[in-house]
Amino acid sequence: MTGHEPLQATPESCDLCGHTMIEWNCELICQNCGYRRDCSDP
Repeated sequence: MTGHEPLQATPESCDLCGHTMIEWNCELICQNCGYRRDCSDP
């Protein structure tokens, strides 16, 4: 076990570019532009 959660695609879209975001350690990360948002943000 590595202690890292696997990256998971989410239904969320990036607020900046509209691309698909992935979830990693309760953080949403845009695969296109790198924008990050905490999972607990509305």
